[in-house]
Amino acid sequence: MTGAGTVDAEPRSIHESIGIDTLGSADTSTLSKPTRKNMKDCSEAVAGANLQNAILTGCNLTGAELIAVNLIGATLTRANLAGANLAAAILINANLTQADLTGATLAGAGLWKADLTRADLAGATLTGADLTEAVLFDADLTNVDLTGASLWGANLNGATLTGVIGWDTVKGKDTIVGLYTAINVPG
Repeated sequence: MTGAGTVDAEPRSIHESIGIDTLGSADTSTLSKPTRKNMKDCSEAVAGANLQNAILTGCNLTGAELIAVNLIGATLTRANLAGANLAAAILINANLTQADLTGATLAGAGLWKADLTRADLAGATLTGADLTEAVLFDADLTNVDLTGASLWGANLNGATLTGVIGWDTVKGKDTIVGLYTAINVPG
């Protein structure tokens, strides 16, 4: 059976599907290749793992504890990360296109050059996060806390900024691309 968030046949276990043994260590050689199979609820598989270059398209990570996890270059397209704790996570060059990050905690996260095109970040906490050169095209940032966040060269074309908290403390505002097309930019 295949569908959204699936590739190939049913794995025998979540751990086997992305190369994590039962002690929780990751085989990074399998994570850099598109080997994930039919794994919609990935929360067990990612706890404490090095997920650099992992393909987690369409995964359900609702409420997952992903504190300081390495997601450099990971593909999380259409992943459900609502309410997830990604504090201090490393998401450099991660693809979070159309991801659901509503109410997620990304405090202190490194999102350099991350692609958050059309991502839903409504109510998320991004205090102190580094979004340098991140792409937030058409992203929903309604009621997001950006206190102390860095947005140097970030692309906010078409992003919704209704009710953003901490806008006056955002770093790099003068370098933001497309701010003039963003919706409800704080005064």
